[in-house]
Amino acid sequence: MTTSIGNARLRAARQSLGLRSQAALADAVNETARTIGLRLAVTARTVRRWESASPPWPHPEHAAALEQLFQRPVADLGFTPPWSEPDSAEVRDQVHQSDFPPSTARPRIRTITSTLPASVATDYAAITSAHRRLYWLAMST
Repeated sequence: MTTSIGNARLRAARQSLGLRSQAALADAVNETARTIGLRLAVTARTVRRWESASPPWPHPEHAAALEQLFQRPVADLGFTPPWSEPDSAEVRDQVHQSDFPPSTARPRIRTITSTLPASVATDYAAITSAHRRLYWLAMST
């Protein structure tokens, strides 16, 4: 009978920081997020999903907090990017010392050619910035 050990990389990284429970990791991620200016609420249930046999790719804010907390990319913590081919379960679940050095590897970015005018990027940035200001203003009231 084969039992799944789940996301052993994240579990090992959590334990290496002295975080003995999933709730402790949730609290640490929340605190780290606050220190880098993010508003999020990670629960033990979220950590349980991250430590499962097939963890979902974390939301961008969660990924930023995890990377800050562990000082390594989330891909090094046992998460498989949805835009890449998944590793075999055996390889992904095995934990080796070489799995944990800090990595500078980043996902490849596709280049998309477009015939849109250059002002579109400036307009998009202005609208996005205004939306964020309005969102956080509404959240603070």
